Amino acid sequence: MRCPFLLLKERKKIPIYDEAGYKIGDREEESWNVSPCIGEECEIYDKEDGRCAIMSILFYLKNGGPDFIKKIDKSLFERAEMLSVVLSSGLQHMEEATKQSSDRLSVALEKQEGILKGIMETLEFIKKNMEEKTKEEEVFYK
Repeated sequence: MRCPFLLLKERKKIPIYDEAGYKIGDREEESWNVSPCIGEECEIYDKEDGRCAIMSILFYLKNGGPDFIKKIDKSLFERAEMLSVVLSSGLQHMEEATKQSSDRLSVALEKQEGILKGIMETLEFIKKNMEEKTKEEEVFYK
């Protein structure tokens, strides 16, 4: 069976000849070809029916009708529940990671604030000493 969803891109080299019949180069030609069904490796393959899920859907719609729709509803509900669990756990992990990052950032900012305060105090001390020395030198030179 051929799969209408799997296409293979093929490139063929076609030789180019001049008027005398000598090969002067190649030209590449691209084409898309339908590939064979890959069976259970495919994401839309229906293992129960042993065929493509698209074909199963068409078959069920043609022959099963409402029962098929109930089967789809149940399957969609189960997948939605599973996605809900996955998403909520993912969000929970993201919240924890964000909180940890925020905590680390606040610790780092506190350290930087302490360092900056120390630098400012040192600069104030140096400034006062410079002012005192300047005053002493003014008194000395007068």
